[in-house]
Amino acid sequence: MTEGDLKLQEEILENIKSGTPFALATVVRGAEGAPGKAGFKMLIYPDGRSIGTVGGGAIEVRIVEEGKRCIESREARFIEVELKALGMMCGGSMAVFIEPLGIADSLYLFGAGHIGLAVAQMAQYLGFRIVVIDDRKELLTKEHFPMAGEIIASDMVKVAGSLEADPVNMYVVIATRGHALDQGVLEAFLKKPVLPRYLGMIASRAKAKEILGGLSRAGISEERLTQVKTPIGISIGAKTPSEIAVSILAEVIAVKHGG
Repeated sequence: MTEGDLKLQEEILENIKSGTPFALATVVRGAEGAPGKAGFKMLIYPDGRSIGTVGGGAIEVRIVEEGKRCIESREARFIEVELKALGMMCGGSMAVFIEPLGIADSLYLFGAGHIGLAVAQMAQYLGFRIVVIDDRKELLTKEHFPMAGEIIASDMVKVAGSLEADPVNMYVVIATRGHALDQGVLEAFLKKPVLPRYLGMIASRAKAKEILGGLSRAGISEERLTQVKTPIGISIGAKTPSEIAVSILAEVIAVKHGG
Protein backbone atom coordinates (compact mmCIF):
# COMPACT_ATOMS: atom_id res chain seq x y z
CA MET A 1 0.00 0.00 0.00
CA THR A 2 1.39 3.39 -1.02
CA GLU A 3 1.43 6.49 1.15
CA GLY A 4 -1.25 7.98 -1.11
CA ASP A 5 -3.50 4.92 -0.63
CA LEU A 6 -3.09 5.16 3.15
CA LYS A 7 -3.96 8.87 3.14
CA LEU A 8 -7.05 8.15 1.07
CA GLN A 9 -8.24 5.46 3.48
CA GLU A 10 -7.64 7.70 6.49
CA GLU A 11 -9.63 10.48 4.80
CA ILE A 12 -12.52 8.08 4.11
CA LEU A 13 -12.66 6.93 7.75
CA GLU A 14 -12.49 10.50 9.07
CA ASN A 15 -15.29 11.61 6.74
CA ILE A 16 -17.55 8.75 7.81
CA LYS A 17 -16.90 9.45 11.51
CA SER A 18 -17.64 13.16 11.13
CA GLY A 19 -20.64 12.69 8.83
CA THR A 20 -18.97 14.62 6.00
CA PRO A 21 -20.67 13.92 2.64
CA PHE A 22 -18.39 12.76 -0.16
CA ALA A 23 -18.31 10.42 -3.14
CA LEU A 24 -15.78 7.70 -3.84
CA ALA A 25 -14.95 7.24 -7.52
CA THR A 26 -13.17 4.00 -8.50
CA VAL A 27 -11.88 3.15 -11.96
CA VAL A 28 -13.15 -0.36 -12.72
CA ARG A 29 -11.85 -0.52 -16.27
CA GLY A 30 -9.29 1.49 -18.18
CA ALA A 31 -8.58 0.49 -21.79
CA GLU A 32 -5.04 0.53 -23.15
CA GLY A 33 -3.96 4.12 -23.56
CA ALA A 34 -6.46 5.46 -21.00
CA PRO A 35 -4.87 7.61 -18.24
CA GLY A 36 -6.82 5.93 -15.45
CA LYS A 37 -6.17 2.28 -14.63
CA ALA A 38 -8.38 -0.17 -12.78
CA GLY A 39 -8.17 0.50 -9.05
CA PHE A 40 -7.44 4.25 -9.27
CA LYS A 41 -9.54 6.08 -6.66
CA MET A 42 -10.61 9.63 -5.99
CA LEU A 43 -12.68 11.30 -3.25
CA ILE A 44 -15.04 14.07 -4.34
CA TYR A 45 -16.67 16.67 -2.08
CA PRO A 46 -19.86 18.70 -2.68
CA ASP A 47 -17.84 21.86 -3.39
CA GLY A 48 -15.82 20.09 -6.10
CA ARG A 49 -12.66 19.48 -4.08
CA SER A 50 -11.02 16.12 -4.71
CA ILE A 51 -8.32 13.87 -3.29
CA GLY A 52 -6.63 11.15 -5.33
CA THR A 53 -7.03 10.71 -9.06
CA VAL A 54 -8.84 8.78 -11.77
CA GLY A 55 -6.34 9.82 -14.41
CA GLY A 56 -6.37 13.60 -14.66
CA GLY A 57 -7.40 15.87 -17.49
CA ALA A 58 -10.91 16.10 -18.92
CA ILE A 59 -11.97 12.71 -17.54
CA GLU A 60 -11.23 13.89 -14.02
CA VAL A 61 -13.27 17.06 -14.54
CA ARG A 62 -16.18 14.93 -15.77
CA ILE A 63 -15.97 12.53 -12.83
CA VAL A 64 -15.85 15.38 -10.31
CA GLU A 65 -19.10 16.76 -11.76
CA GLU A 66 -20.69 13.30 -11.72
CA GLY A 67 -19.53 12.86 -8.13
CA LYS A 68 -21.21 16.09 -7.05
CA ARG A 69 -24.46 14.93 -8.67
CA CYS A 70 -24.07 11.58 -6.95
CA ILE A 71 -23.81 13.26 -3.54
CA GLU A 72 -26.85 15.42 -4.23
CA SER A 73 -29.02 12.52 -5.42
CA ARG A 74 -27.58 10.06 -2.86
CA GLU A 75 -27.48 7.45 -5.62
CA ALA A 76 -24.49 5.50 -6.97
CA ARG A 77 -23.56 5.86 -10.64
CA PHE A 78 -21.68 3.73 -13.16
CA ILE A 79 -20.06 5.91 -15.83
CA GLU A 80 -18.58 4.70 -19.13
CA VAL A 81 -16.72 7.32 -21.12
CA GLU A 82 -15.06 7.38 -24.53
CA LEU A 83 -12.09 9.66 -23.93
CA LYS A 84 -12.00 11.05 -27.48
CA ALA A 85 -15.51 12.39 -26.90
CA LEU A 86 -14.01 14.52 -24.13
CA GLY A 87 -11.31 15.81 -26.47
CA MET A 88 -8.56 13.70 -24.93
CA MET A 89 -5.84 12.69 -27.41
CA CYS A 90 -5.00 9.45 -25.59
CA GLY A 91 -8.23 7.82 -26.71
CA GLY A 92 -9.59 4.57 -25.31
CA SER A 93 -12.39 4.27 -22.80
CA MET A 94 -12.85 4.16 -19.06
CA ALA A 95 -15.51 2.85 -16.71
CA VAL A 96 -15.86 4.46 -13.27
CA PHE A 97 -18.10 3.52 -10.35
CA ILE A 98 -19.11 6.43 -8.10
CA GLU A 99 -20.81 5.92 -4.76
CA PRO A 100 -22.01 8.48 -2.19
CA LEU A 101 -20.62 7.95 1.31
CA GLY A 102 -20.58 9.70 4.67
CA ILE A 103 -24.04 11.13 4.10
CA ALA A 104 -25.56 10.78 7.54
CA ASP A 105 -28.80 12.33 8.67
CA SER A 106 -27.83 14.69 11.48
CA LEU A 107 -30.10 15.37 14.45
CA TYR A 108 -29.33 18.65 16.24
CA LEU A 109 -30.72 18.74 19.77
CA PHE A 110 -30.88 22.17 21.38
CA GLY A 111 -31.24 21.38 25.07
CA ALA A 112 -29.52 18.73 27.18
CA GLY A 113 -32.34 18.31 29.68
CA HIS A 114 -34.57 15.27 30.27
CA ILE A 115 -36.29 15.44 26.88
CA GLY A 116 -33.07 16.09 24.95
CA LEU A 117 -31.45 13.13 26.65
CA ALA A 118 -34.43 10.85 25.95
CA VAL A 119 -34.47 11.88 22.28
CA ALA A 120 -30.72 11.26 21.97
CA GLN A 121 -30.99 7.84 23.61
CA MET A 122 -33.64 6.70 21.14
CA ALA A 123 -32.21 8.45 18.07
CA GLN A 124 -28.95 6.51 18.34
CA TYR A 125 -30.81 3.38 17.20
CA LEU A 126 -32.24 5.14 14.15
CA GLY A 127 -28.93 5.87 12.43
CA PHE A 128 -28.77 9.60 13.13
CA ARG A 129 -25.55 11.44 13.79
CA ILE A 130 -26.42 13.26 17.01
CA VAL A 131 -25.25 16.76 17.92
CA VAL A 132 -26.26 18.16 21.32
CA ILE A 133 -26.03 21.88 22.10
CA ASP A 134 -26.47 23.49 25.53
CA ASP A 135 -24.74 26.16 27.60
CA ARG A 136 -24.88 24.05 30.78
CA LYS A 137 -21.50 22.36 30.81
CA GLU A 138 -22.40 20.21 33.81
CA LEU A 139 -25.10 18.47 31.72
CA LEU A 140 -23.28 18.43 28.42
CA THR A 141 -20.71 15.70 29.05
CA LYS A 142 -19.71 12.48 27.31
CA GLU A 143 -20.93 10.63 30.40
CA HIS A 144 -24.44 12.04 29.91
CA PHE A 145 -24.37 11.79 26.11
CA PRO A 146 -22.08 8.91 25.07
CA MET A 147 -24.16 8.44 21.92
CA ALA A 148 -23.51 11.97 20.64
CA GLY A 149 -21.17 12.43 17.73
CA GLU A 150 -20.61 15.99 18.86
CA ILE A 151 -21.42 18.06 21.94
CA ILE A 152 -21.28 21.85 21.85
CA ALA A 153 -21.18 23.68 25.18
CA SER A 154 -21.96 27.24 24.15
CA ASP A 155 -24.65 29.88 23.78
CA MET A 156 -27.47 28.06 21.99
CA VAL A 157 -28.81 31.04 20.05
CA LYS A 158 -25.34 31.95 18.78
CA VAL A 159 -24.67 28.34 17.75
CA ALA A 160 -28.00 28.21 15.91
CA GLY A 161 -27.08 31.40 14.09
CA SER A 162 -23.68 30.05 13.07
CA LEU A 163 -24.89 26.75 11.63
CA GLU A 164 -25.49 26.31 7.91
CA ALA A 165 -28.94 24.81 7.43
CA ASP A 166 -29.15 21.70 5.27
CA PRO A 167 -32.60 21.09 3.72
CA VAL A 168 -31.78 17.44 2.98
CA ASN A 169 -29.98 15.86 5.95
CA MET A 170 -30.47 18.21 8.90
CA TYR A 171 -33.13 17.69 11.58
CA VAL A 172 -33.47 20.17 14.44
CA VAL A 173 -35.24 19.61 17.76
CA ILE A 174 -35.53 22.65 20.05
CA ALA A 175 -36.13 21.75 23.70
CA THR A 176 -34.15 24.24 25.77
CA ARG A 177 -34.79 25.13 29.41
CA GLY A 178 -36.96 28.16 28.64
CA HIS A 179 -39.36 29.65 26.10
CA ALA A 180 -37.16 32.70 25.45
CA LEU A 181 -34.26 30.44 24.48
CA ASP A 182 -36.56 28.24 22.38
CA GLN A 183 -37.77 31.31 20.51
CA GLY A 184 -34.23 32.65 20.03
CA VAL A 185 -32.99 29.38 18.54
CA LEU A 186 -36.07 29.05 16.32
CA GLU A 187 -35.77 32.62 15.06
CA ALA A 188 -32.10 32.06 14.20
CA PHE A 189 -33.07 29.16 11.92
CA LEU A 190 -36.04 30.94 10.38
CA LYS A 191 -33.78 33.79 9.25
CA LYS A 192 -31.52 31.48 7.24
CA PRO A 193 -31.70 31.26 3.42
CA VAL A 194 -33.00 27.68 3.66
CA LEU A 195 -34.55 25.68 6.49
CA PRO A 196 -33.47 22.30 7.88
CA ARG A 197 -35.36 19.23 6.67
CA TYR A 198 -37.13 19.20 10.04
CA LEU A 199 -37.50 22.10 12.46
CA GLY A 200 -39.46 21.38 15.63
CA MET A 201 -39.89 23.28 18.89
CA ILE A 202 -41.33 21.97 22.14
CA ALA A 203 -44.22 24.10 23.43
CA SER A 204 -47.83 23.96 24.53
CA ARG A 205 -50.40 25.01 21.93
CA ALA A 206 -50.87 28.35 23.67
CA LYS A 207 -47.12 29.03 23.93
CA ALA A 208 -46.52 27.93 20.32
CA LYS A 209 -49.24 30.34 19.12
CA GLU A 210 -47.73 33.16 21.17
CA ILE A 211 -44.17 32.57 19.91
CA LEU A 212 -45.19 32.15 16.25
CA GLY A 213 -47.34 35.28 16.50
CA GLY A 214 -44.40 37.24 17.82
CA LEU A 215 -42.14 36.00 15.03
CA SER A 216 -44.80 36.90 12.46
CA ARG A 217 -44.96 40.45 13.82
CA ALA A 218 -41.14 40.52 13.66
CA GLY A 219 -41.32 39.94 9.91
CA ILE A 220 -41.01 36.16 9.52
CA SER A 221 -43.27 35.06 6.67
CA GLU A 222 -46.31 32.88 7.30
CA GLU A 223 -44.99 30.44 4.68
CA ARG A 224 -41.90 29.87 6.81
CA LEU A 225 -43.78 29.68 10.08
CA THR A 226 -46.07 26.95 8.75
CA GLN A 227 -42.99 24.76 8.25
CA VAL A 228 -42.22 24.75 11.98
CA LYS A 229 -43.42 21.68 13.87
CA THR A 230 -44.84 23.04 17.11
CA PRO A 231 -46.21 21.72 19.36
CA ILE A 232 -43.54 19.17 18.54
CA GLY A 233 -44.24 15.50 17.93
CA ILE A 234 -47.12 13.30 16.85
CA SER A 235 -50.11 13.41 19.18
CA ILE A 236 -50.06 10.16 21.16
CA GLY A 237 -50.90 11.51 24.60
CA ALA A 238 -47.23 11.43 25.63
CA LYS A 239 -46.47 12.41 29.24
CA THR A 240 -42.99 11.22 30.26
CA PRO A 241 -39.71 12.34 28.61
CA SER A 242 -39.38 8.91 26.97
CA GLU A 243 -42.93 9.03 25.61
CA ILE A 244 -42.39 12.57 24.33
CA ALA A 245 -39.16 11.39 22.66
CA VAL A 246 -41.13 8.65 20.87
CA SER A 247 -43.66 11.19 19.58
CA ILE A 248 -40.89 13.57 18.41
CA LEU A 249 -38.89 10.90 16.60
CA ALA A 250 -42.04 9.48 15.01
CA GLU A 251 -42.65 12.92 13.49
CA VAL A 252 -38.99 13.23 12.44
CA ILE A 253 -39.16 9.84 10.68
CA ALA A 254 -42.41 10.78 8.97
CA VAL A 255 -40.79 13.96 7.57
CA LYS A 256 -37.68 12.00 6.57
CA HIS A 257 -39.76 9.63 4.48
CA GLY A 258 -42.00 12.29 3.03
CA GLY A 259 -44.93 11.93 5.42
